[in-house]
Amino acid sequence: MKIDIVSYSSIMGVTLGMSPHEVEQMLGKPMDKDVNPSNHLVHKYLLSSNRLIVVCFDKIEIGSVINVLVDVFDSDGFTINGGELIQCASLENHLYQLDKKNYTCDSEILFLELGIILGEFSYKDNEYPKFVSIFNIGSQNHLIDKGIFKPFERSSDL
Repeated sequence: MKIDIVSYSSIMGVTLGMSPHEVEQMLGKPMDKDVNPSNHLVHKYLLSSNRLIVVCFDKIEIGSVINVLVDVFDSDGFTINGGELIQCASLENHLYQLDKKNYTCDSEILFLELGIILGEFSYKDNEYPKFVSIFNIGSQNHLIDKGIFKPFERSSDL
């Protein structure tokens, strides 16, 4: 599947700032609704392709999308900001070339200049579900300030 990502804006057509109603019109009824510890409304959608999309809204009632997480597979291809098609195996390296402000926490890599987080990409062959997440400008700063996400310097031999 081709997954289009626009920095600080959208992934798979789900756009930051959309209302729950707009997301439901696009993806259908969520399979699950919950409130996270930060008191944000979270909707989970399972697409027919067995792909999970998790959408977080800033308010419990009539909120707007503040981040979107999409499960991805090794067979997926990606476009970043309308660029060329990138295969899943090359996505991490490609993002390192585009964004020099990288942070890491456990198995997640945050690309601050692009507004993208990759998760579980160190696992190969769909061993664990990988994910790509987009976020609003400034929404991850508190995690960086608290040292949860730490600056990451890639060695030149990678």
